[in-house]
Amino acid sequence: MWKFFLKKGVKIPLIVIGGVLLVLILVNIIAPPIAKSYVKNHSKDIVGRQINVDKVRLNIFRGKVSLMGVQALEANDKDNFVSFDKLVVNMSVWRLLAKEVRLTEITLVQPKVSIWQEGKTFNFTDIIKRFSKKDKPKKKPKKPWAIDLRNITLDRGSVVYRDLQRDSKFDTRDLSLEVPRLYFSGERRSDIGLNLKFADGGDLAVKLLYGLEDNNYDLHIALKEFSVAMAKPYLKEFLNIGDFNGKLTANLQVVGCLEHILDIVAKGNVALNNLVVNTQEQKELAGIGQVKVNVGEIDTRNKKFYFDEVDVSGLRFVYETDGSSNTISQLLVKRDTLKKKPAKETVSEDTMRSRPVDLRIGKVALTESSVTYVDRTLKESFTLPITGITVSANEMSLSAPFEARLKAVIGDGGQLMGNWKGSLADMSNQNFRVMIQNVKLKDFSPFSVHYLAYPITGGLLSFSTKDVIKNNYIDSENKVDIYKCTVGSKMTNMKPEYNIPLKAAVYILSDRKDKIAIDLPVSGDITSPNFSFKKIIFKTLINFLVKVVASPIDMIIKACGGAEDTFADVPYVLTEKSLSSETYARLNSIIEVMKAKPEMILTLQQSVNMVEAREQFARQLSTTDSVAIAEAIQRNVAHHDMMLKNYFATQGVDASSVEMLPVEDKKTPKGKSILSFGVKLPPSMLDEVEE
Repeated sequence: MWKFFLKKGVKIPLIVIGGVLLVLILVNIIAPPIAKSYVKNHSKDIVGRQINVDKVRLNIFRGKVSLMGVQALEANDKDNFVSFDKLVVNMSVWRLLAKEVRLTEITLVQPKVSIWQEGKTFNFTDIIKRFSKKDKPKKKPKKPWAIDLRNITLDRGSVVYRDLQRDSKFDTRDLSLEVPRLYFSGERRSDIGLNLKFADGGDLAVKLLYGLEDNNYDLHIALKEFSVAMAKPYLKEFLNIGDFNGKLTANLQVVGCLEHILDIVAKGNVALNNLVVNTQEQKELAGIGQVKVNVGEIDTRNKKFYFDEVDVSGLRFVYETDGSSNTISQLLVKRDTLKKKPAKETVSEDTMRSRPVDLRIGKVALTESSVTYVDRTLKESFTLPITGITVSANEMSLSAPFEARLKAVIGDGGQLMGNWKGSLADMSNQNFRVMIQNVKLKDFSPFSVHYLAYPITGGLLSFSTKDVIKNNYIDSENKVDIYKCTVGSKMTNMKPEYNIPLKAAVYILSDRKDKIAIDLPVSGDITSPNFSFKKIIFKTLINFLVKVVASPIDMIIKACGGAEDTFADVPYVLTEKSLSSETYARLNSIIEVMKAKPEMILTLQQSVNMVEAREQFARQLSTTDSVAIAEAIQRNVAHHDMMLKNYFATQGVDASSVEMLPVEDKKTPKGKSILSFGVKLPPSMLDEVEE
């Protein structure tokens, strides 16, 4: 009897288990084709899109589902919206008993997504509206289920985004995503990695650590050779530009919390290479060879912005003005109407002052840069290229004083040097120096033609300014040095803005050496500086009287085609390593004569007051060693000889046409040595003089 019931008790569970297994097997076999057919026939009604599936595979015992050849079409039932080759999901079924959804694998192979936008409408806006529901009464929260997603992989994906309104396209390829583990409960951090390639060039790699409990994240971004041309359609809303190209590379770490989205701490480096911005006529407006920024620390909460280095090289910019507009005004898109912004909440002055911005840059460098200024408001167009621009500063800060230095080339060979010391937080106290040397006055002739109807045909300009500002009071020393300024005949067909006889003015201001030296002292409040004309008027009168009794004309020099003092002695300071603008101008005049008469041989001789020179070098060297002093004098004489030879050679004068004579010891003006010029004339030139 007992054996009967025992056998019956075993058979019933076995029958139940077998029945369940049979049902599961049937579900495992029947469910995939049913699901495939259902999706195909009802997807349009459910999501508003036709969805097709090639294959569905189910392993209910392992908790594995595979979808293959899935494609969701656009609303027009023709174009591709979303598709993928394969989706594999593995679930740990038994963890459901512990109220935990654990997916041990999510693999998506070759997904392709096409997104377009027109204004505020996207190609998936209709889907969002379909599933938008009115707010329902809130239910009491239940104990949440734990969600644990592992081994999430996206392989060889692509996303194409089109902005139809701006006619822009953003295409990414080889998109890959790896997430070892993603938590939606507990204190563990999720680890997410993303890699993709842009169709127009460039790679992006993202590494994210995120904690769900505290919302803290640690984001690493590695961007390589990203084409900034993708931003052009958006920039054109504000700027009138043509081509916009460049490559952006960045390696950044950003740490923060999603609860305080604006509070971040970042560090890393950013580089922008070969940036080119053209006008709408495809003329280059600006360009940058390279910008490198090394970010030491950016802490937005504490308003700290620390940069180890900002290095800009190859900056190019063209500024043009025609009176009615200029490069900047033409660049900006004009807005007929501006939307009124709501009034901002007032912030107390104490709050604004509570934490000032702390900006520090360890090193700032601008190199190999140029700016071209074009003025079309004049009767003759004026163009001034400023090249070789170099700006450098160390330990730059908004609060602490620092020093900045400037070098550049103005026009054809002019030199610009500057130095600034001060604090950006206190502009009422600062000092700076600017020096301009060897600038050709002829380059500025369009201004004299426009305002005075006189063209400037030659001359050199040097200018220096030394400025000190204390408590908004400026004390400025300005020196203008003009040499050999020559003016052409007045252009009678033009009506000048000012009726000033420029030739007479240059004649009056020039001394017997054709040099104009003007001191312009400026002092006063920086908002209304003034200067004195007394020195200019007095010097003009003295120079005019000296000019009346000038020395007679040298016929030999005139026969050579030069001015009367072309080959006159030039004083210089032996201890200095460079020549003055006056000396260079004299050399240029001699070179022009030698080019006109190539048979002529130029002789150069330095005359030094050795007694005075020894005293000068003894003070300079702080020594009484006669041998050392004599060697120093000899070195400086040789240096000036070599400098003169090299300059003549660079100007195309044959070395055989220049003869350096031995140094002569003779009395010279106090503190000066003398450079003497002479010529050896062939018989043919002597005949010209006699005639």
